[in-house]
Amino acid sequence: ITDPQLLNCHIRYFLQQSYEKAIKAYIISRSTLENDDIKMIIRDTILTSHAPLSDYSPTINLGSIEENIKRNYPKSWKRGITFLKVLRREAYGLITNNSRFSILQNLDSTKPSLSLNKPSYRYPFIEKKTFVAPSKWNKWSDYQGGSQQEIENAISELINYVCLQIVYSNRSLHRYKTKK
Repeated sequence: ITDPQLLNCHIRYFLQQSYEKAIKAYIISRSTLENDDIKMIIRDTILTSHAPLSDYSPTINLGSIEENIKRNYPKSWKRGITFLKVLRREAYGLITNNSRFSILQNLDSTKPSLSLNKPSYRYPFIEKKTFVAPSKWNKWSDYQGGSQQEIENAISELINYVCLQIVYSNRSLHRYKTKK
């Protein structure tokens, strides 16, 4: 990519994706000992979301989500909902403990949108009654809540923490399996 604006747009999109995948990696690592129904509930809820913490923050009522879980997983719905609530509190704790919490919280809310009235990494949108190509937009720092370097640092801190948690989790899992 030789156009600097197009490159910037792609980098901003990849940063958002890095954040999203780090949260999902943590969630997957936490659900390795669960039964298949619980894994499917996690897959059908948090893992399909582009904004895993905005869509499933601890403050959001899970009403319609709970109804879907009850209908689709009649044997495991109580355990699934409990596990989902625990996971979302833990995942939210990942970013609230990050020294760059506000950047990550803002980045979480920048999920892809097909709405013409919302900025998008992929699709043209309308700003001041004019169509704007994402690659020509120069407000990515305002939209994502920080400069590219600030966002890279926040994501790097998050990924390092998630990696440590996964390593610790795998060690605990190994000790659990060898004690049986």
